[in-house]
Amino acid sequence: TERKSVSYFAGGGNKYRAPTGVKVIKIIVNGQDWADPQTFKLFYDIENKSGQALNPIVIGTWGFFRRLRVICGGQILEDIDNYNRFHELFHMMKSTNRRPNDEIEGFDGTINVGSSKTVSFTPMAGILKQTKYLPIRYCPLQFELELVGQIADVAVGTTSFEISNVQLTCDLVTLDNTLDNEYAQHLLDGGTLPINFSTFTTASQVISNIKASINVQRAFTRMKSVYVSLSNDNDSNTPEVN
Repeated sequence: TERKSVSYFAGGGNKYRAPTGVKVIKIIVNGQDWADPQTFKLFYDIENKSGQALNPIVIGTWGFFRRLRVICGGQILEDIDNYNRFHELFHMMKSTNRRPNDEIEGFDGTINVGSSKTVSFTPMAGILKQTKYLPIRYCPLQFELELVGQIADVAVGTTSFEISNVQLTCDLVTLDNTLDNEYAQHLLDGGTLPINFSTFTTASQVISNIKASINVQRAFTRMKSVYVSLSNDNDSNTPEVN
């Protein structure tokens, strides 16, 4: 019967810095309505705090976050390590018509000394990639994003940056009272609201010889896809393979 856009702000502070300072951003999504997972978007302001220009390595604004966790009722739904690399991998596999949209929301070049920019991106979380509305009245969600530990991992030039005014926006929909009461009664009677989604996990390992085994320390209901990316940090004159 109604749809409205809302913003959820980070709790416990408004300033996040690297390499020193508060690095974990926590946002709780709750309320009496149902959240549309297809509409989630993360916004933040980033300011160059050093005496050199900030040149992001990748255009996507997800590059400054090394970990993403989604928690519901004290249970960890998703815990994605190396989040920036993981998100960049999926961004590279998008069509050429979709990638420019991410770039428009991104940095679009250098952030000069003392300057700031408002940027955004759509979080890559499995619970937000499925199509069912989320009953946040019964299952409030907590999103945790952890900043990178080393600035050199995400930017060239600058030695310090600050993120502020972090907010997670989405659409909330209001159901007809009769239908909403039926859902409530269904749960009171011991029923469930199953929401199936494909989650993501990452594993990083050094390969030192031609034969190597990579172990993923996690139990899966069913493995759907496997993606492998390689990076060579060899400083010698041998060709680099990616």
